[in-house]
Amino acid sequence: MFMNALKAMSFASMLLFSTLSHAGANAAKACAPAPVRGTVVESQLLQTLSKEQMDLQLSPLGLQARFGVKVYRVVYETVTPRSSAAPIQASTMLAIPDAPFPVFPWILIQHYTVLGDREAPSVQPFIGLFEASQGFATVVPDNLGFGAANEVYPTYLFAKGYAENGLDALRAARAFSKAENLNFGPLFLAGYSEGGYATVALQQSLETKHAEEFQLAGSAPTAGPYDITTFRQALAQPEVSSVFLNNLMLSYEAWLTPKFNLDRIYALDVDFVRELYNGSKIADEIRPSLPAETKAVFEARFVDDLALEKPKTREARSFIQLLQQNSLPQGEWTPKTPTRFFHCADDNIVPVGITQRTVARLQAKNPEAPVSSEILQSPNPEQPYTHATCPLFYGYLSFFASILQPAPAAQ
Repeated sequence: MFMNALKAMSFASMLLFSTLSHAGANAAKACAPAPVRGTVVESQLLQTLSKEQMDLQLSPLGLQARFGVKVYRVVYETVTPRSSAAPIQASTMLAIPDAPFPVFPWILIQHYTVLGDREAPSVQPFIGLFEASQGFATVVPDNLGFGAANEVYPTYLFAKGYAENGLDALRAARAFSKAENLNFGPLFLAGYSEGGYATVALQQSLETKHAEEFQLAGSAPTAGPYDITTFRQALAQPEVSSVFLNNLMLSYEAWLTPKFNLDRIYALDVDFVRELYNGSKIADEIRPSLPAETKAVFEARFVDDLALEKPKTREARSFIQLLQQNSLPQGEWTPKTPTRFFHCADDNIVPVGITQRTVARLQAKNPEAPVSSEILQSPNPEQPYTHATCPLFYGYLSFFASILQPAPAAQ
């Protein structure tokens, strides 16, 4: 009936109808309120783990649970890190101890580098479960590009990519806790590797822009590549795997300005590289598809240009500018929260010198800043603690416990 009526209309009437319809639709969109950042869209109980089940998971690591854990997936509203800050939905894993505490200390933990969507914390819960079994409520956001936000390219090693999403994950976790009649108390930040970098980025944002909304009790960045200008040297080292360098290139090209032309950077076909990083593969599945040497991945003129004091090409200059802009800490900021940087001395992926220089810079800016470091030496030089085997992955818990004492969760 409706289609017959449309056919009977004059051309002018149809045009007027179309114009008014589009105007009405656009007006409705204009009047629709923007999503409130941090609003919980949905939550789902993923699993309930008893203390005994947690012990089974932790025993291969030589760890033991104090409590069982309930694991949730929470989807919430946030924004992209573009200047336009377009709305997007993201997700986080949230683990709650099965403990009768009137108030739970809580930790936002930023995860290490993942490349496959199936590794995202809310898809494959692992990070944060031990901390929850010790009495901390843990929030482990999926980085943008994973989980509920897997339609965009992952944000990787640039400060704004973690600050806004981390802020809204905290808001969502707090809203969830209120809906479940849970009380969250002292708030901590932690993260390993990429997560260490993300922890500093989020801490600086919270302390400078959102101090009235969230008061931090402590922060523990661990083994993070805070000074990412070191990627400039890594490109020139033939023995360095390009797996994570590619992720950095693709992420910067997707999100940041100044822009650069990937076709002038890659010796490989750019579409081939993009396909490898479409979220369906993990690092071990990507690595065999790439040449062993970085100089077979990237154009030699680009790599050589990076080594010059004054690079000649636009691509090299733009890339160096982005590395400098996104190295941490930024500006004159120094931590106001008790902050301890952890690192294993023989880390084979992220050199310990990055942490040492970062701490030294912070202390030079403000000798009164509550900043310290804990560097763990390998007891056996023939079996050094590597990036993957560093025992400090959970080292910050004793630091947090020292801040909480004599709170029940720290006893």
